[in-house]
Amino acid sequence: MAFTIPKPNLLIPKVPGVLVLGLIATQLLMLSGGSEKEPQCELKVERPHLSTSVKESRGADVLKLNVTSVCDAPQKYTTIQADIQSIHKDSQVTAFKFEQQTRNSNLKEPNTARFLGLFVKCLPSDPVLYQGRASGKVLLANGKTISVTGDSGKFYGESCRIGAK
Repeated sequence: MAFTIPKPNLLIPKVPGVLVLGLIATQLLMLSGGSEKEPQCELKVERPHLSTSVKESRGADVLKLNVTSVCDAPQKYTTIQADIQSIHKDSQVTAFKFEQQTRNSNLKEPNTARFLGLFVKCLPSDPVLYQGRASGKVLLANGKTISVTGDSGKFYGESCRIGAK
């Protein structure tokens, strides 16, 4: 008499396929939180520097501050308040405060607003240490408003004094 061992059929699922797919989809939704991540924005503030283009075109010495608002979602516009800080007698002081500025994004860069026209007159001098700062709000295309702030980091020397006599 021959003795046979039954082979298990591993290829036949014991749970219906639709139920398995439903469980997987539910688990993915739960793990992802079921919602999108919050949009993020930042202000990139360049160091204040002498503008060679203004010097060449107008013959004027000016410190220039460039600020760029960058988001990971489309924005309508950014409004900022910017200033230039300096070191005077071992203390940090506001050397110049710009008027509030607003810039729109554009079709080529819907996530970006650029502030490139922030100038202040200065007079040639021994090097003065400067830092740029800005803060403001971004209005995203979806209607949400995000607060932003940034600075240029370390203080850098420029041979031009704001408000020098």
